Amino acid sequence: MSDFPGFFRDRRILWAGFVSLLPLLFLVSTPLPSGEEDRYCVKTMSVGGFFHITVNCDSGTYVLLAENPHMLLEQGRHRNSRPLYFATAWLISQPLRALARCCLPESTRRIENSQHLPAYTAYIIINWILLWFAVILFFKLLPYDPKHWPIYIFSGVVLAVNEVTKAFFWTPHLQICNIFVPVCALFVIRREQERGDKVNVFRQFWCGVTVGAATLFYEAFAVIAGAKAIYLLFRREAEGDASSNRFKITQRVQSVLMLTIGLLIPPVGWIAFVNHRVEDSIHLRLSGIASLYGCSAQSGARMVSGESLPAI
Repeated sequence: MSDFPGFFRDRRILWAGFVSLLPLLFLVSTPLPSGEEDRYCVKTMSVGGFFHITVNCDSGTYVLLAENPHMLLEQGRHRNSRPLYFATAWLISQPLRALARCCLPESTRRIENSQHLPAYTAYIIINWILLWFAVILFFKLLPYDPKHWPIYIFSGVVLAVNEVTKAFFWTPHLQICNIFVPVCALFVIRREQERGDKVNVFRQFWCGVTVGAATLFYEAFAVIAGAKAIYLLFRREAEGDASSNRFKITQRVQSVLMLTIGLLIPPVGWIAFVNHRVEDSIHLRLSGIASLYGCSAQSGARMVSGESLPAI
């Protein structure tokens, strides 16, 4: 394994890659009965032979926005709070579109709706990358022992094979983020624990900016900042004299303040840009991010306490 360059030297990366491919099994799983499709707003589509995928009813809109991201600036477009999600899909779809033009036979390109295949595939790639990194971060929360690789594989299956991945892995949708976000929040808090008392206020600011940019991909990423804020405020530290304790409390408050300011900069900047371009931006509000940032206090309090995270 030492021959692998850089990123792949950690065996957990390859183990996570294997686990993240398990949703391939859903291609041959039992499809929903036809009467249940309307109830869950999905449609089962055959992709040849015994293989099938479950397509969510929002997929058409997602594909349209990946092909025409400028439509986010149209008046009344209610998904324009997630520009990075659609921009990422558009970016990934470009080489796929060029590949389809040069490699797919003419007969295939004439199939109805085949022109949307690159954008649709781009969303599947995004889902796979999110799931892969969720499993990687989960593995990094575990004590590392190459001899116990079966434990890693079987524990990672819980993230890769569940009701969320079964319903949304093979369709354009953001639900896979709901697997990635809580694992990422735990990983961020663990890294903060490893730094101990070394609190860098400006590092918290840039962390907030990063998470704020991620909320333009999906608003739920704000939970990461909320959980980190709870940890910074309430973690336990070694006892010191009164002046030292006052300094630490001030530093904690400053850190959370800088984290919050950094979190707000990207969405506020995007809202200002859209307000400049579109008169009606009623669908772009900070309330969604603020509520997620606030509600994470309750969930964050369960994940984070003054003590170290429990061994997983």
